[in-house]
Amino acid sequence: PQDRGWKIEKLRLANTDGVLTADGLWQGWLTEPRTQMNVRMDVTDVGKTLTRWGYPAGVRRGTAKIEGQLSWAGNPQDFDYPTLGGKLSVEAANGQFVKLEPGIAKLLGILSLQALPRRITLDFRDVFSEGFSFDSIVGSVKIDQGIAAAENFRLQGPSARVTMAGEVD
Repeated sequence: PQDRGWKIEKLRLANTDGVLTADGLWQGWLTEPRTQMNVRMDVTDVGKTLTRWGYPAGVRRGTAKIEGQLSWAGNPQDFDYPTLGGKLSVEAANGQFVKLEPGIAKLLGILSLQALPRRITLDFRDVFSEGFSFDSIVGSVKIDQGIAAAENFRLQGPSARVTMAGEVD
Protein backbone atom coordinates (compact mmCIF):
# COMPACT_ATOMS: atom_id res chain seq x y z
CA PRO A 1 0.00 0.00 0.00
CA GLN A 2 1.08 3.55 -0.75
CA ASP A 3 -1.05 6.58 0.16
CA ARG A 4 -4.50 5.98 -1.36
CA GLY A 5 -3.36 3.26 -3.72
CA TRP A 6 -0.99 0.38 -4.27
CA LYS A 7 2.55 0.35 -5.57
CA ILE A 8 3.08 -2.61 -7.87
CA GLU A 9 6.73 -3.43 -7.32
CA LYS A 10 6.97 -6.36 -9.70
CA LEU A 11 4.49 -8.19 -11.88
CA ARG A 12 5.72 -11.04 -14.07
CA LEU A 13 3.60 -13.16 -16.39
CA ALA A 14 5.34 -15.87 -18.40
CA ASN A 15 4.49 -18.63 -20.84
CA THR A 16 6.43 -20.59 -23.45
CA ASP A 17 6.14 -17.77 -26.01
CA GLY A 18 7.19 -14.77 -23.92
CA VAL A 19 7.49 -12.85 -20.67
CA LEU A 20 5.66 -9.69 -19.56
CA THR A 21 7.18 -7.71 -16.69
CA ALA A 22 5.67 -4.58 -15.19
CA ASP A 23 5.76 -2.21 -12.26
CA GLY A 24 3.69 0.84 -11.44
CA LEU A 25 0.89 2.39 -9.43
CA TRP A 26 -2.74 1.48 -8.85
CA GLN A 27 -4.26 4.68 -7.49
CA GLY A 28 -7.65 5.43 -5.97
CA TRP A 29 -8.65 1.80 -6.09
CA LEU A 30 -11.68 2.37 -3.82
CA THR A 31 -13.14 5.47 -5.50
CA GLU A 32 -11.75 6.36 -8.94
CA PRO A 33 -9.19 3.74 -9.89
CA ARG A 34 -6.35 4.63 -12.25
CA THR A 35 -3.47 2.40 -13.29
CA GLN A 36 0.00 3.52 -14.41
CA MET A 37 2.46 0.86 -15.52
CA ASN A 38 5.97 0.56 -16.89
CA VAL A 39 5.83 -2.52 -19.11
CA ARG A 40 8.26 -4.72 -21.00
CA MET A 41 7.31 -7.72 -23.07
CA ASP A 42 9.88 -10.08 -24.53
CA VAL A 43 8.32 -12.40 -27.10
CA THR A 44 10.10 -15.49 -28.41
CA ASP A 45 7.44 -16.32 -31.05
CA VAL A 46 5.24 -13.45 -32.29
CA GLY A 47 2.96 -15.71 -34.31
CA LYS A 48 2.18 -18.05 -31.41
CA THR A 49 1.66 -15.11 -29.04
CA LEU A 50 -0.87 -13.43 -31.34
CA THR A 51 -2.71 -16.73 -31.77
CA ARG A 52 -2.76 -17.19 -27.97
CA TRP A 53 -4.40 -13.74 -27.70
CA GLY A 54 -7.13 -14.77 -30.15
CA TYR A 55 -5.88 -13.05 -33.30
CA PRO A 56 -5.91 -14.90 -36.64
CA ALA A 57 -2.61 -16.35 -37.84
CA GLY A 58 -1.00 -13.35 -39.55
CA VAL A 59 2.63 -13.74 -38.50
CA ARG A 60 4.91 -16.76 -38.54
CA ARG A 61 7.91 -16.97 -36.20
CA GLY A 62 9.58 -13.73 -35.12
CA THR A 63 10.85 -12.29 -31.88
CA ALA A 64 9.84 -8.97 -30.35
CA LYS A 65 10.48 -6.56 -27.53
CA ILE A 66 7.83 -4.01 -26.57
CA GLU A 67 8.66 -1.53 -23.84
CA GLY A 68 7.20 1.67 -22.41
CA GLN A 69 4.66 3.31 -20.13
CA LEU A 70 0.87 2.91 -20.16
CA SER A 71 -1.93 4.38 -18.08
CA TRP A 72 -5.72 3.96 -18.06
CA ALA A 73 -8.76 4.66 -15.92
CA GLY A 74 -9.65 1.58 -13.95
CA ASN A 75 -8.05 -1.30 -12.13
CA PRO A 76 -5.05 -3.20 -13.55
CA GLN A 77 -7.24 -6.08 -14.72
CA ASP A 78 -9.79 -3.68 -16.31
CA PHE A 79 -7.74 -2.57 -19.32
CA ASP A 80 -9.74 0.39 -20.71
CA TYR A 81 -8.94 1.28 -24.35
CA PRO A 82 -10.88 4.61 -24.49
CA THR A 83 -8.76 6.08 -21.64
CA LEU A 84 -5.49 4.39 -22.58
CA GLY A 85 -2.44 6.64 -22.88
CA GLY A 86 1.32 6.24 -23.01
CA LYS A 87 4.26 5.53 -25.23
CA LEU A 88 5.71 2.22 -26.44
CA SER A 89 8.82 1.29 -28.39
CA VAL A 90 8.63 -1.78 -30.61
CA GLU A 91 11.42 -3.95 -31.97
CA ALA A 92 10.77 -7.19 -33.84
CA ALA A 93 12.99 -9.47 -35.91
CA ASN A 94 13.13 -12.54 -38.11
CA GLY A 95 9.47 -13.19 -38.80
CA GLN A 96 7.09 -13.43 -41.71
CA PHE A 97 3.71 -11.90 -42.44
CA VAL A 98 1.60 -14.65 -43.99
CA LYS A 99 -0.98 -14.51 -46.77
CA LEU A 100 0.61 -11.52 -48.46
CA GLU A 101 1.22 -11.60 -52.18
CA PRO A 102 4.23 -9.39 -52.85
CA GLY A 103 4.39 -10.44 -56.54
CA ILE A 104 7.50 -9.02 -58.14
CA ALA A 105 8.97 -8.38 -54.68
CA LYS A 106 9.85 -12.10 -54.47
CA LEU A 107 12.00 -11.78 -57.57
CA LEU A 108 13.61 -8.60 -56.23
CA GLY A 109 14.33 -10.41 -52.96
CA ILE A 110 16.56 -12.85 -54.84
CA LEU A 111 18.51 -9.99 -56.41
CA SER A 112 18.70 -7.73 -53.35
CA LEU A 113 22.22 -7.05 -52.03
CA GLN A 114 20.76 -6.67 -48.55
CA ALA A 115 19.67 -10.29 -48.76
CA LEU A 116 23.15 -11.45 -49.77
CA PRO A 117 24.06 -12.95 -46.35
CA ARG A 118 20.80 -14.90 -46.41
CA ARG A 119 21.51 -16.19 -49.93
CA ILE A 120 25.11 -17.18 -49.10
CA THR A 121 23.76 -19.53 -46.44
CA LEU A 122 21.29 -20.85 -49.05
CA ASP A 123 18.32 -19.47 -47.09
CA PHE A 124 15.53 -18.84 -49.62
CA ARG A 125 12.55 -19.27 -47.24
CA ASP A 126 11.35 -15.73 -47.93
CA VAL A 127 11.26 -16.33 -51.69
CA PHE A 128 9.59 -19.73 -51.84
CA SER A 129 7.13 -19.44 -48.98
CA GLU A 130 3.83 -17.59 -48.86
CA GLY A 131 4.12 -14.17 -47.23
CA PHE A 132 6.53 -11.30 -46.62
CA SER A 133 9.58 -12.02 -44.47
CA PHE A 134 11.00 -9.28 -42.31
CA ASP A 135 14.44 -8.91 -40.81
CA SER A 136 13.48 -6.07 -38.49
CA ILE A 137 10.61 -3.85 -37.42
CA VAL A 138 11.44 -0.76 -35.35
CA GLY A 139 9.22 2.07 -34.23
CA SER A 140 7.54 3.95 -31.45
CA VAL A 141 3.87 4.50 -30.76
CA LYS A 142 2.23 7.29 -28.76
CA ILE A 143 -1.21 6.52 -27.37
CA ASP A 144 -3.75 9.18 -26.38
CA GLN A 145 -7.33 8.30 -25.36
CA GLY A 146 -7.04 4.91 -27.02
CA ILE A 147 -5.73 6.22 -30.34
CA ALA A 148 -2.26 4.95 -31.25
CA ALA A 149 -0.13 7.21 -33.47
CA ALA A 150 3.06 5.99 -35.12
CA GLU A 151 5.64 8.04 -36.99
CA ASN A 152 8.60 6.58 -38.86
CA PHE A 153 7.62 2.99 -38.15
CA ARG A 154 10.18 1.03 -40.19
CA LEU A 155 9.99 -2.50 -41.52
CA GLN A 156 12.95 -4.03 -43.37
CA GLY A 157 13.01 -7.31 -45.21
CA PRO A 158 15.01 -8.93 -48.00
CA SER A 159 12.42 -7.81 -50.56
CA ALA A 160 11.55 -4.29 -49.41
CA ARG A 161 11.91 -1.48 -46.91
CA VAL A 162 8.66 -0.01 -45.67
CA THR A 163 8.14 3.17 -43.65
CA MET A 164 4.72 3.78 -42.12
CA ALA A 165 3.00 6.59 -40.25
CA GLY A 166 -0.59 6.90 -39.13
CA GLU A 167 -3.18 6.33 -36.43
CA VAL A 168 -5.14 3.33 -35.23
CA ASP A 169 -8.24 3.68 -33.06
